[in-house]
Order: sequence, then structure tokens, then C-alpha cells
Amino acid sequence: MEVCNELNREIKCLKAFFFDENNIWLATEMFIDHTPELDDFMERLLGILHAGRLKMQAKL
Repeated sequence: MEVCNELNREIKCLKAFFFDENNIWLATEMFIDHTPELDDFMERLLGILHAGRLKMQAKL
């Protein structure tokens, strides 16, 4: 649980949570600018998830 709390504090827009007793899931909050084109921000969202995964692995 501490790892999830740390990730949620450290990485903007990332949400780490327990899916069940054995699995932690990572999600991002959706943020949209004035032009809601998926291609404009999908790479950034995936980058946030990837950074969260790497940090989570380092902490476990």
C-alpha cells in the first residue's frame, strides 16, 4: 500500500491501486486540452504509465 501511495504522490496524473490481493494496477487521469485529439496526448499518457511501472518495480 505504501508503494501505491508514493507513486500517487510522486507522479502527476498517475493512479496506482490494488486490483485484488496480488495485483497493483496503474491508470492515468484523462486530461484534454482545447483540441481533444487522442494522438495529441496518448504518447504522454503512455509515458506516464511507463514511468510509473519502472518506479513501482524499483520500489518492490
